[in-house]
Amino acid sequence: MASLRVTYASGKERRPSCNISMARKIIFLIFLPFILATEKTVYIKPKKTFATLYSTGVDAYNDQTWFLCASSLEDAIKDYTFYKDTVIDCRIQCKKSTTIREVTPEMVEFSVFERIIENSDCIRRCKRHKFGDRIYPDPRDRIFSTFQKRKPYEYLQFCWFQLDRLKDAASAAYTFYLVNPDHEDMISNIRYYKDKAGIHENDFLDLELRPYKEAYVRGLMSYNSDDWEGVKTNMEVAITEFYHEEERCRVECEAIYESAVPQEFVSAVADHYLSVLECQYNCERRLSRIFTDEMEDYVADHFHYLQFAYYKLKNDEKSMEAAATFLLFQPGDETMQKNKGFYLQKGYAEKDFQPREQAVVYLERKHQMERILDFSQTNYLKDTGDLVKPLEESGVKTTNEEEKHNTFWMKQYERIGLKIVSHGDQLKGEKRFAADGFLRKEQCLELISLVHKKKANKYGAKVVTITDAKEMLETEDLNNEVSLRFLLRISETTRHYIMKYYNLTRLFFKHTSIVCWGPEKGLDASSFDGCIPQESGSCVDELPSNIGDEEYIGVTYLSDIPADEGSNIYFMSPDKETESKVGIKCGRLVAFESSDHHGVSIPYSEQRCALVIRYTTDPTKDDQAYVETIKALHKMDRKYLLSDMNSKQLTLEDMKKSGISITKEGADMKGGERVMADGLAKDDECQTLTNLVLTHGTEGSGYEGNSFPHTPQENFKGFTMIDAWETGALVGDGYEHLPTKPSAISPHTEHEMFQGLTVYRAAKLANSDKVSYAAVELFVNLSERSRLFTEKYFNVTKPLYFDFTHLVCRSAIDDGNLDRSDLSHPVHADNCMLKTDGSCPKEFPAYIQRDYSAILYLNHEFEGGEFFFAHKNKSAQVNVHPKCGRLVSFNAGEFHGVKAVVKGTRCALALWFTTNPQFKELAHLQARKILATKRKEREEKNQKELSKTEL
Repeated sequence: MASLRVTYASGKERRPSCNISMARKIIFLIFLPFILATEKTVYIKPKKTFATLYSTGVDAYNDQTWFLCASSLEDAIKDYTFYKDTVIDCRIQCKKSTTIREVTPEMVEFSVFERIIENSDCIRRCKRHKFGDRIYPDPRDRIFSTFQKRKPYEYLQFCWFQLDRLKDAASAAYTFYLVNPDHEDMISNIRYYKDKAGIHENDFLDLELRPYKEAYVRGLMSYNSDDWEGVKTNMEVAITEFYHEEERCRVECEAIYESAVPQEFVSAVADHYLSVLECQYNCERRLSRIFTDEMEDYVADHFHYLQFAYYKLKNDEKSMEAAATFLLFQPGDETMQKNKGFYLQKGYAEKDFQPREQAVVYLERKHQMERILDFSQTNYLKDTGDLVKPLEESGVKTTNEEEKHNTFWMKQYERIGLKIVSHGDQLKGEKRFAADGFLRKEQCLELISLVHKKKANKYGAKVVTITDAKEMLETEDLNNEVSLRFLLRISETTRHYIMKYYNLTRLFFKHTSIVCWGPEKGLDASSFDGCIPQESGSCVDELPSNIGDEEYIGVTYLSDIPADEGSNIYFMSPDKETESKVGIKCGRLVAFESSDHHGVSIPYSEQRCALVIRYTTDPTKDDQAYVETIKALHKMDRKYLLSDMNSKQLTLEDMKKSGISITKEGADMKGGERVMADGLAKDDECQTLTNLVLTHGTEGSGYEGNSFPHTPQENFKGFTMIDAWETGALVGDGYEHLPTKPSAISPHTEHEMFQGLTVYRAAKLANSDKVSYAAVELFVNLSERSRLFTEKYFNVTKPLYFDFTHLVCRSAIDDGNLDRSDLSHPVHADNCMLKTDGSCPKEFPAYIQRDYSAILYLNHEFEGGEFFFAHKNKSAQVNVHPKCGRLVSFNAGEFHGVKAVVKGTRCALALWFTTNPQFKELAHLQARKILATKRKEREEKNQKELSKTEL
């Protein structure tokens, strides 16, 4: 970067604007606010070294245990800093404590090496004292290069992201980027944090920021705001800290030297010293990197700013000193020579221009290093090893990190059900593949609903773009909002999957749409007139050629069409010969290069829908409509919050008037965010919901049909949203994530059975008139009443959304077995993984998005089954005895459990809530839509019957 230059010859100043071209490589970020100093904390040494902690953190990253990943990497970075600072401090202290004694010329060699031996002994003792019994890696270990390249921050930013520590994640990404400015993945991450996650520029911090850099940039900021006192103060600090940092850099260079061949004593010493000297000489260049650019004449520029600042502050003596110091570095600089002339004209003499002593020493040392290095480059004969046959090099196996990383992601996807079903060799194209498991049936239908009101184009295809979907938000229809959120969620999932499959470092959205082909009135084969239908909804006469464009197409199908219907995607050779075909089904992703020739077989009996996304590796083609849609959803969240600003007290007072009473609060329940309230449901309402789950709940629903998910002596019936597609509630409904086969046994104890029902299944049953519409509406209303009470009582500052809603009954298998020591539901927390030591990190597979939980009890005619809050050692802290209408709400991180149901059946409505709109319970809102449609049908039917009666 060119230096700033200021001229004020003849007493006149010419002020240029501050040159900040060095910030150009900081992508889209405004650089100055980024450099806020972080607070220094006392470092407490962990028992493990940074190498072990780093390994633990990476393993935790691979296992998706995010809390362990973050804490281990944080400690690794702290310990690496401690190690590095300790080694440098020991070298500096020992160098100052040993001196060369005055001896005769013949004894100089002994004196020099005596000092080196004393220095070495001092350093070893110092490190042993500071490190104790801790054993650090060999300095030649690659782990040191890993930390120098700030690799831990690459992992740390993702682990913090998973823990919803977005500001920390953004800073970690930025810190890594500063040393790796060409890392495309991290550039994309920073862009995401800024444009999509809403992280403000001021919150991007360099977590490795050194004091000299901070002071220098603050000096630039002061200069830009004409704060001359600030320029003086900050630049003085900056140059002082730079000298300090440069000394530490030179000392750090005194590291291990490895010769390629065996050497004699003198040659070994000389070569080692030259390697150290070359490293030391480059310290200024390394330290002059501000952000991602190296600044030319960095040291000298401090004195240019100081000279002008002191001039503005009318301190001629200090201004002339700064001018003389600058000219020491840049004697031929015309601007500063004119500035010097300005003072000479004022009556000052040459003797008044004295450079700073520290700068003189610094420059003399630099010149001495240059002299020796110049000699070594031009005259010094380096040992090429031609007289010595080197030992055979041992084979070292290297690990392909990228390939390992890619394999890791594919395995993680398989764990959640995303599986490759066809590779490129099967589909006759290197970049072609098909994978299943991205969507469930009701999710496909939710996305298809966005297309219902769209008119077909001339080919019979209905196409809804991301912009169209965003415009639907203006109707303020909650269903459109949920559908759009889900569209964005699955779009991100497929983007990430495709990027990892292709091992790409970046991938941007170019165009996103939902496309539905047929059936349309009058549509047949002749409608296409020889053109080839495309997944995008167009029809082309000639196969497109996109050679040279690194673009990809991902098609996620939303329809299930039988194979005999002939609807599929087919790939073609350039001469239009079919090479391969892929059938379509809900949740199947097919991806290929945009240059791959493909066509679509159109069904004429039912609709064929897909989410079609064109991706690009060119950031200039990134679809801004996607970003605008994210902003629109954030705006909706703010609007929701502002529209719900009734006072907490008024809302609770209204609830009290309806019969709700708060019976116990946090202190009464020996905890923090805990509350118990009665009267949220009346006796007849409790009985209605109990009958609903016992009559229509299915055993094991939600636990993959396992009716005994908690204890083998109880039966569990549950109603969840997801499984409500065709029939009544399933046995164990609400526990689909467990890997067991359908069973009536509770997943937590073999003494119980359970039945469950979700609100969505209940709504589907009401839609088919299999259950009472009023009962299902009550199910929804009581859920909402419980959510509203929880949100208002805890004064949640963000909207509280349903994360999961579950109507459930547990029944004892062996009534009267009072000797049971098992629990109906073991002690746990709802958003973290409870460890044996009492800690509870928020990590996969816990539902870390959950913020609050609530249980609305429906009956008391059973024995046992008390809910209890627990200590960290899992012992009971305080019990809650269930009864109709009693609600217990609490922070999702509170430890709790359920005692064994020893006789009878215990029923309750369990609810989990989140403040993260991305985890809104889609099925809950689908249920509301179904009920609204059913309500409209009932009203229309009643109106017709009324009309007939009147006639």
